Amino acid sequence: MQKKTRFKRGFLIDDSGVTMIWALILFLMVTILTSSALFLSRQDTLEAVNQENRIRAYYVALSGVDLGYAALMADQGGAPYIETFAADDTKTITDTISIPNASNPIGTATVTIDSVTIDEDVWVRITSVGSLSDSPMSATSIMRINPDNLDHIVRESITN
Repeated sequence: MQKKTRFKRGFLIDDSGVTMIWALILFLMVTILTSSALFLSRQDTLEAVNQENRIRAYYVALSGVDLGYAALMADQGGAPYIETFAADDTKTITDTISIPNASNPIGTATVTIDSVTIDEDVWVRITSVGSLSDSPMSATSIMRINPDNLDHIVRESITN
């Protein structure tokens, strides 16, 4: 079989191997597109897992705030426990609670109850930091209660 040879402006041009070069270029382009698609898919999956963990940590922190609120509203000798914080603004309580329970933990909520003064008003503040048992993700949720008007509640959320 004879090779096709032609001349162009004094150069000898040989067409053998051109198909191989085009095949390599096409293979390289397909490889780049495939690896880019796999990278983007992996990043989306990791972001979805992180978002799920942030939401779970937020709800663990929110559960801690709600448990702290329930403890403050519990009757203690004819009056809710929150009144002891209104009487003593230096009182602070901190406790760590397993959510949902110690035998099946999703995470822990570190709940701190203390008094703060904002604009000359004394508030009872419940701060809960929710941490997951299977992830380093954590979130903070804060509730402030006006002990003079127990219906006056302010909620704040901080996600770390």
